[in-house]
Amino acid sequence: MTINNTEYNDDSIKVLKGLAPVRQNPAMFIGDDGIKGLHHILYEVLDNSIDEFMAGFCDEIAVIINEDNSVEIEDNGRGYPDGIHPKENRPTIEVILTTLHAGGKFDNQAYKVSGGLHGVGVSCTNALSEEFEIFVFRSNKTHNMAFKSGEIIKPLKSKRGISIKKLKGKNGTRIYFKPDKQIFSHTNFSYHIVRERLLELSYLNAGLKISFSDKRKGKETEVFLNQNGLKEYIGNLNEGKKILYNTPFYCQVEEDGILIQIAMQHINQESDTIYSFANNIRTIDGGTHVAGLRSALTRVINQYAIENNKLSKNCERLDGKDIRCGLCAIISVYLSNPKFEGQTKGKLTNTEMQGIVSSVFGDQLRIWLNEHSTLAQKIVKQAIVSYDSRQAAKKAANLVKKQAALEIMDLPGKLKNCRSKNPAERELFIVEGASAGGNAEAARNSEYQAILPLRGKIINTQKASLEKIIKNSEISSLIKAIGTGLQLERDEINGFDLSNLNFHKVIITTDADVDGAHIRVLLLNFFFKYMSPLIEHGHIWIAKPPLYKVSLKKSINWEGQSGKELFIKNDEELKKFTKKYNASILKNGLQRFKGLGELNAEQLAQTVMDRDTRNLSQVNMEDFDEADNLFEILFGKDTSMRYDYIQQHSDSSYAIDV
Repeated sequence: MTINNTEYNDDSIKVLKGLAPVRQNPAMFIGDDGIKGLHHILYEVLDNSIDEFMAGFCDEIAVIINEDNSVEIEDNGRGYPDGIHPKENRPTIEVILTTLHAGGKFDNQAYKVSGGLHGVGVSCTNALSEEFEIFVFRSNKTHNMAFKSGEIIKPLKSKRGISIKKLKGKNGTRIYFKPDKQIFSHTNFSYHIVRERLLELSYLNAGLKISFSDKRKGKETEVFLNQNGLKEYIGNLNEGKKILYNTPFYCQVEEDGILIQIAMQHINQESDTIYSFANNIRTIDGGTHVAGLRSALTRVINQYAIENNKLSKNCERLDGKDIRCGLCAIISVYLSNPKFEGQTKGKLTNTEMQGIVSSVFGDQLRIWLNEHSTLAQKIVKQAIVSYDSRQAAKKAANLVKKQAALEIMDLPGKLKNCRSKNPAERELFIVEGASAGGNAEAARNSEYQAILPLRGKIINTQKASLEKIIKNSEISSLIKAIGTGLQLERDEINGFDLSNLNFHKVIITTDADVDGAHIRVLLLNFFFKYMSPLIEHGHIWIAKPPLYKVSLKKSINWEGQSGKELFIKNDEELKKFTKKYNASILKNGLQRFKGLGELNAEQLAQTVMDRDTRNLSQVNMEDFDEADNLFEILFGKDTSMRYDYIQQHSDSSYAIDV
């Protein structure tokens, strides 16, 4: 035992003052220091402007992304209070920007409804920016102050007149900030992510004008202004899809000081998508307001079906998941004291909201169904089809479960298993083709690495029936090798048992070309649809084999490699390499690998198999509904939806983390 003799006394206690805690542990305040956290600091500034609109003092917001990835956000609201704070004895603007838990949203006086109730929003953006500057237009004066990494570099100055304000209105606030490269692993704002959030906010706040300029793209300024709110939003979401009925459900009701807005429409697909918001904050994990919507929908549709004799003898009551088959719904609530899980506000937890939403939505839905009986019958019919389909799927899954019980040790013959019996250290490499399988077998560490070669592209599990999927030899091999069984429903275990997982790392290992990418997403589609807990618990990984090898005349260092032979991951990295080094450094030119089969065992071990040198990415899923919707678009039956999506997102800077 080693004894540490360092004294533990008063001097050992460190106090992080001001914004130091944010810089020391940014993930605690903004979720992470990657792409999600980067956009979060933009939203924190934006939310303050939105709160001004919700309070009735702002009708215009401008958002600009500059060429250097700095951001400017301006509104024509009241402007930050411009006096001296009575308790802090310093400018209130400074207090707001440099103090955690300082804001005007704690006593429900300045803001009856707002999103940023944790009081750490804009100060976090300040702390995590290498440049931050604010202009407040108020009292016929322009107040200006600047910061660096949260520290004041230009104290507050005020001058008479509002000479640089761009938007209509006498008052307002403009904030400029540039994310700190020392904090964020990625400082390139996504045009598509920001644009979609601004469009979303324009639907949620009918009558608010939001202008968006991205100077990096050279695109014209876009203006988002929607007068019909969620009615327009639901139409936009379902544009081009096969809708079940043309007239969406919509209601707006105020109950006990809480404003509830719901829009709903069913489309022709298996899954459901519910977009939920609380005080304009996207609650990606749902919450009590979503629970209220679901319970009311199940209760009222069942009542309608039973009262109108629409159910068969085999189905006495429809399950909620059947009624939500094809559902696209938006729920937006506004309340004075929202409670969220965590600073990133992913889930609403106010217990009273479930009962209030269930009661209000249930009453409005019952009226709508009676007024639109033809549409109501279509909803019930689609739910019954879903019910029958689920029963058939359960029978097929039970058959698989029985077969697995009889053949519990019958792993597929093509599997090259490993010697270790400890699932926590075992790795399963899924490779394409016998050639790649042979190389991988030679390159692996047979103690803990197993190889499963698959023949060609697996079946599209989004379109095919479960019975057809189970009979597919490649899918059957996957199911047997992994060992968990299948999960048929999102909120039910069925035959799935994570404790039976044979390999804690399931590694998709495909070629670094377009065909390899297609096989990879087909496999991800299967895992998402029938083994989603593997993704949620971090068991699915993607190997990134190189696309090129360069032989050089002299040894160099490049992207963590050193020597005369280097591997280049992809075309983007090749451009970086050729930009830095000219052709004269090459010895035997450039070799492009057509597939894993062209890598010899040593090369495959170095780039894919060896734990010290390989390049792997873990697959994660931040929003189940969003991922479900994306897979439906990419692999579903509606080709027009897929075409439109590809056209919209052809920009290579846009990526979705499945």
